[in-house]
Amino acid sequence: MESAIVQDAVRIREQLRESEAQSDELLLGTAELMKRMIAARRNPSVEPHAGQVALMRLASAQRKMIASANDIFRVHDELSQLAVETGVADEDGTTPKRPSAIDTVERELKISTEA
Repeated sequence: MESAIVQDAVRIREQLRESEAQSDELLLGTAELMKRMIAARRNPSVEPHAGQVALMRLASAQRKMIASANDIFRVHDELSQLAVETGVADEDGTTPKRPSAIDTVERELKISTEA
């Protein structure tokens, strides 16, 4: 395998992992923001409906972030399959195929909704 191709694959893998981590950090940050917004309106001097529109917009943004993370996982899956097909994953081409992250999440969601 050409070393430049392997080096590119390593750089892509590292950047992909970083992108996944940043996506998680962003979602955690918005979850903390929502927690603080809800906690702030529990103050007796604040109307119970205060900030409801902002909370709805934040929840919408979180749903979009989760959808975006899903797409990043799909990119990861596609690149993993490409690495196996092209032999970049290993020198002898024997990398075993495994379920993708999307398959695993969808299977877990199906199990939790059936329970």
